[in-house]
Amino acid sequence: MPGSVFDGLADIVAGIVVPLLLSAVATCVRLSRFGWKGVRHLMASLFASTFTGVIVFWGLDYFDLSPTVDAAIISVCAYMGGSLLDAFAFRARQVVAHGHLERKL
Repeated sequence: MPGSVFDGLADIVAGIVVPLLLSAVATCVRLSRFGWKGVRHLMASLFASTFTGVIVFWGLDYFDLSPTVDAAIISVCAYMGGSLLDAFAFRARQVVAHGHLERKL
């Protein structure tokens, strides 16, 4: 009989707690820096930070770094989550519109 769908769920949840906590802290820091702009801004910042923090956390699994360095990298990327995603979206729009990246010197 095949395994249950929820067999690996405990491992995933255990592995995702660290970037979720770091992303929540990064969102609080952004909120304290830029001020309250409403629930919509808070949720957008929280989702962008969480998405970026989890992706970076999973990417850092391939490198042999100490946990404190991992936490620092995840925190910085989670703090800059919205800005990083905006930069990637801008690059993707450039490639789709022009077929390549335009380099301006």
